[in-house]
Amino acid sequence: MTLFELWHSESESSYSLRYFPDIADYHVRPSDERVVWSVRADSYEAALQKRNEFLGWAPESPPPVPFDYPPEKRTFLVVHHYGQGGLWAFVDALSPSQIENRFSALQVISERQPWFTPEEQRRIAERNHYDIDQPSEWLMKLGSITGPAV
Repeated sequence: MTLFELWHSESESSYSLRYFPDIADYHVRPSDERVVWSVRADSYEAALQKRNEFLGWAPESPPPVPFDYPPEKRTFLVVHHYGQGGLWAFVDALSPSQIENRFSALQVISERQPWFTPEEQRRIAERNHYDIDQPSEWLMKLGSITGPAV
């Protein structure tokens, strides 16, 4: 079973149902967005049904606020190990597997690193923040592209 979390932002009047194990979610969120509910379910559809019950929404009625957009990219912390250290970056993609399948030389980091302070996060984001669909020359040099993004 997969863990799903329902996030809510008062300022944007929106809900977002997110699933894990993609715990390396460095996606920029509204500052007031908070988890308001969580559930374990076998599928996204089952989680949506349980969400509707939790919020008191009729199954056939559309949500009263924007909800359930098509999959959107999230920002993932990645590293390229080169033997005596590593090059760190952020890559915007749909999932960790999309990054690792496309760029075999990159490893997606799913746990917070002890050295990863807000200052370090800003420094990496300013220097090395890329989109998987518009790879930079730096990304292209890291390893062979094994095929189109998944």
